[in-house]
Amino acid sequence: MACTANGGLRVTFDRGEVGVPAAGAYTVAFPEETVTPWLSAFGQRVQRQTVTPSRSLDLGAAHIPETATLPLSPLPDNHGSIAIGRVRQTHHRPPLE
Repeated sequence: MACTANGGLRVTFDRGEVGVPAAGAYTVAFPEETVTPWLSAFGQRVQRQTVTPSRSLDLGAAHIPETATLPLSPLPDNHGSIAIGRVRQTHHRPPLE
Protein backbone atom coordinates (compact mmCIF):
# COMPACT_ATOMS: atom_id res chain seq x y z
CA MET A 1 0.00 0.00 0.00
CA ALA A 2 1.35 3.43 -0.89
CA CYS A 3 0.18 7.01 -1.28
CA THR A 4 0.39 8.33 -4.82
CA ALA A 5 1.91 11.71 -5.70
CA ASN A 6 -1.58 13.19 -6.16
CA GLY A 7 -2.93 11.99 -2.77
CA GLY A 8 -4.55 8.77 -3.88
CA LEU A 9 -3.81 5.29 -2.62
CA ARG A 10 -2.24 2.42 -4.56
CA VAL A 11 -2.72 -1.14 -3.29
CA THR A 12 -0.88 -4.10 -4.80
CA PHE A 13 -2.06 -7.65 -4.17
CA ASP A 14 0.45 -10.46 -4.57
CA ARG A 15 -0.14 -13.23 -7.06
CA GLY A 16 -2.99 -15.48 -5.90
CA GLU A 17 -4.34 -13.16 -3.16
CA VAL A 18 -7.36 -11.88 -5.12
CA GLY A 19 -7.28 -13.93 -8.30
CA VAL A 20 -5.89 -17.11 -9.73
CA PRO A 21 -2.08 -17.28 -9.36
CA ALA A 22 -1.59 -17.46 -13.14
CA ALA A 23 -3.12 -13.96 -13.46
CA GLY A 24 -0.20 -12.46 -11.54
CA ALA A 25 -0.30 -9.49 -9.15
CA TYR A 26 -3.11 -6.92 -9.17
CA THR A 27 -2.66 -3.20 -8.52
CA VAL A 28 -5.64 -0.99 -7.71
CA ALA A 29 -5.49 2.82 -7.49
CA PHE A 30 -8.05 4.88 -5.56
CA PRO A 31 -8.34 8.65 -6.18
CA GLU A 32 -7.75 11.18 -3.38
CA GLU A 33 -11.44 12.11 -3.05
CA THR A 34 -12.31 8.45 -2.42
CA VAL A 35 -9.45 7.71 -0.02
CA THR A 36 -9.38 10.81 2.21
CA PRO A 37 -12.57 10.02 4.19
CA TRP A 38 -11.16 6.53 4.99
CA LEU A 39 -7.92 7.84 6.50
CA SER A 40 -7.18 8.34 10.17
CA ALA A 41 -5.57 11.60 11.31
CA PHE A 42 -2.17 9.92 10.93
CA GLY A 43 -3.08 8.69 7.43
CA GLN A 44 -4.11 12.21 6.44
CA ARG A 45 -0.72 13.54 7.67
CA VAL A 46 1.04 10.93 5.53
CA GLN A 47 -1.15 11.89 2.57
CA ARG A 48 -0.35 15.62 2.99
CA GLN A 49 3.38 14.86 3.31
CA THR A 50 3.26 12.79 0.11
CA VAL A 51 1.49 15.51 -1.88
CA THR A 52 3.46 18.44 -0.38
CA PRO A 53 6.73 17.15 1.09
CA SER A 54 8.42 19.23 3.76
CA ARG A 55 11.72 18.86 5.55
CA SER A 56 9.99 17.90 8.79
CA LEU A 57 7.46 15.17 9.44
CA ASP A 58 5.90 14.82 12.87
CA LEU A 59 4.64 11.25 13.17
CA GLY A 60 2.85 12.09 16.40
CA ALA A 61 4.06 9.06 18.37
CA ALA A 62 2.94 9.55 21.98
CA HIS A 63 4.88 6.61 23.40
CA ILE A 64 7.04 3.64 22.48
CA PRO A 65 5.04 0.37 22.53
CA GLU A 66 6.14 -2.38 24.90
CA THR A 67 7.74 -5.52 23.53
CA ALA A 68 5.48 -8.57 23.42
CA THR A 69 6.75 -11.70 25.19
CA LEU A 70 5.92 -15.34 24.51
CA PRO A 71 5.14 -17.83 27.27
CA LEU A 72 8.21 -19.75 28.44
CA SER A 73 6.67 -23.21 28.16
CA PRO A 74 3.75 -23.51 25.70
CA LEU A 75 1.45 -26.48 26.18
CA PRO A 76 0.93 -28.96 23.32
CA ASP A 77 -2.60 -29.50 22.03
CA ASN A 78 -4.19 -32.93 21.44
CA HIS A 79 -2.40 -33.35 18.10
CA GLY A 80 1.19 -32.97 19.29
CA SER A 81 1.46 -29.38 18.01
CA ILE A 82 2.47 -26.31 19.95
CA ALA A 83 0.89 -22.98 19.02
CA ILE A 84 3.35 -20.10 19.27
CA GLY A 85 1.74 -16.88 18.13
CA ARG A 86 0.45 -17.51 14.63
CA VAL A 87 3.01 -20.23 13.81
CA ARG A 88 2.40 -23.90 14.47
CA GLN A 89 5.30 -26.22 15.13
CA THR A 90 4.50 -29.91 14.82
CA HIS A 91 6.39 -32.48 16.85
CA HIS A 92 6.42 -35.95 15.31
CA ARG A 93 5.75 -38.77 17.72
CA PRO A 94 7.60 -42.07 17.36
CA PRO A 95 5.44 -44.95 16.08
CA LEU A 96 3.76 -47.11 18.70
CA GLU A 97 5.08 -50.68 18.95
